[in-house]
Amino acid sequence: MHIKQLIIPGLWAFATQSMAQNGFVITCESPDLVENAKAYVYNQEVTQENPGFVLAEGAVANGKLRIEGHTAYPVMAMIAINTDTVAVKDWGVIPRISADFVVDNAEYKAFIQKEGEKQLNLTITSECPEQQRYEQYEKEIAPFAKAYSDALTAKWGDEMESTEENIDKADKRIDDAEARQDSAEMAYMARHTGETLATYLAVKHLAGVYQYTQEEIDGIERAAGTTPDTARAARLQKALQRARKHALGTPFSDFGMVDSTGAKRMFSSLVPQDKPVLVDIWASWCGPCRSAIPKVRALHEKYGDKLDVLSISVDEKRADWIKAMQEEQMPWSQWLVPSEQMGILADKYGVEFIPFVFVVHEGKIAAFGHPKTLDAKIARMIGEINP
Repeated sequence: MHIKQLIIPGLWAFATQSMAQNGFVITCESPDLVENAKAYVYNQEVTQENPGFVLAEGAVANGKLRIEGHTAYPVMAMIAINTDTVAVKDWGVIPRISADFVVDNAEYKAFIQKEGEKQLNLTITSECPEQQRYEQYEKEIAPFAKAYSDALTAKWGDEMESTEENIDKADKRIDDAEARQDSAEMAYMARHTGETLATYLAVKHLAGVYQYTQEEIDGIERAAGTTPDTARAARLQKALQRARKHALGTPFSDFGMVDSTGAKRMFSSLVPQDKPVLVDIWASWCGPCRSAIPKVRALHEKYGDKLDVLSISVDEKRADWIKAMQEEQMPWSQWLVPSEQMGILADKYGVEFIPFVFVVHEGKIAAFGHPKTLDAKIARMIGEINP
């Protein structure tokens, strides 16, 4: 009996240490764990279609959860613990609690806390240096992330009267909060060049199109630094290449269009050098596109001859396009992109969603975003406000 008490703890310590060196272990013990419920560790740096998206999984047994896995390099991850064993029929998903963390080959502990009668919160901790750095990052960014979340909540809250003026103010608060969070993340990245979070944040910020100039992209690359993680390094290079291809200041690419009579024109023939051109890529079936049309109209009316406006439809059916134009009554230039030209929009412009609104000025892509956020940028281009 005494021999077992001495030997078994020693063997357990050796096994745990060995596992920590060769893989990761996540444990959780709580009365709120549901027997047989599943838990997963997801790689947040790849898409769900990637075979490496699920890093590890486990199931609750006797009120305890243990997940074991291995990672070649530290990875931005999420642990999700199901709070039921069957899918919710109305939603087709299993309710769960989750927490973000950096997974490395080390030991982690997950904790579940109750907030009120129904809300459960999940946190995860570790002595792992990568996780310690992530927890410090969370503390620094948390105030900015909360402000952004609060701005989003306020917009959709029941207490806000949904007038156009209130919605515009709410959207500005959201944009401002997001910009402050982005700035804080950029500053963090610059102070932690070469670390896991730095390269992760670089890829995150480079995900969009026409967000940065070539010089700004170079700055993001320097701030990200280099990483021994070949997979992450490859993702960073791919993101950099795409961002440079679709950088602000890039010359526009030409493509063919037709008008309502079927007459053909090249995009370049409608882009003057002496004033900005607002380009709105839309479709009749796209609700957000049609909701943005009043904002496009407002810019058209505000700037008059100082700004050209082109609406370019990607409708597959010409009749649908014609009908929508008649309903919307848009008094500016209207064009349709033939199907054989669609590839140019995807490849040369990075169009993956609509509405896709940008401004061409002096032969280059000068701005990108929602029409209401482009107003001040257009004003600067035509000299109505100082840069």
